[in-house]
Amino acid sequence: EGRNHQVKDMLQKVGLPVDKLTREQYAFFDLIGLQSGEYRKLTGVEVKRLKAQDYKNYRRK
Repeated sequence: EGRNHQVKDMLQKVGLPVDKLTREQYAFFDLIGLQSGEYRKLTGVEVKRLKAQDYKNYRRK
């Protein structure tokens, strides 16, 4: 979506240059401890939360 570049550009404009941004969380998933390209299985609770969230987003449309 280009948000990486938007964040870098905003920080650059206030004098804070950024070389690289790293995502540490996605939705309610904590990504700390996972290396780039690494993955793990979702727990049953995570799957249920993800499905519930998807349903809520679908219903809003």
